[in-house]
Amino acid sequence: MLKRFSVSILVLTLLLVSGGCRLSRSQHTLVLSPDGWLTWTVIEQEIRSDDADLPARGEEEARYLDEIAAGEHPVALALEALGAHFVDTRLLRSSRPYVVWSSADLGPVDGALEQFLARTGLPGAVRLEKWSGGGRLVITIGPQSELESDGESGSEDTVLMALVDDLERYRLVLSEGHFVDAVGFRIEESDHAVAVPLERSDEEIGPDDTLVFALTWSSEPLSRSEDSPPSAR
Repeated sequence: MLKRFSVSILVLTLLLVSGGCRLSRSQHTLVLSPDGWLTWTVIEQEIRSDDADLPARGEEEARYLDEIAAGEHPVALALEALGAHFVDTRLLRSSRPYVVWSSADLGPVDGALEQFLARTGLPGAVRLEKWSGGGRLVITIGPQSELESDGESGSEDTVLMALVDDLERYRLVLSEGHFVDAVGFRIEESDHAVAVPLERSDEEIGPDDTLVFALTWSSEPLSRSEDSPPSAR
């Protein structure tokens, strides 16, 4: 399932880094406009090398700073690979541990997420429905048997590894309006405009199961009758 896929990507990342590895903690905020336009923002914190050799650690961290200065930061390259024409990357903390902020407009959410699934080897589909005053995003992934076979085939796009993380690290935020229904998400905040995908254990998913994540939103003001967040199913 998704968690297993994330772990496989993390292992591959570590293998690609010579010597020590670069540690960090990321938060992904996917801002969704009512008409389905997606802006993907990543904040990486606590960035540092764990190499025990101090000179080697300094060299690795210097290479990382050079990547940012040259426009070759892994997150920026991954966002560009999804179709962003311009990625804004800023070094918010220039001393160890570093903090980096990256953001890009990716256009229609269904096109961007379909590319993400296809290029990371995840079988699935993305559907965006729009109507006056609202919309619905549906993401299907699986079945699990196909996830496992794709993971063994080496179909993952290594450029996009920088955008792969545990599900709890992602937040979908409406720029306007509020969520009125959720499947596979937990709705947070008093204005019902923030959704976090729910993780499911391997024991909960059969080999023929397909994961469904869906969000329905309204661009209308939140009414008193909608004060309680919609339940995830």
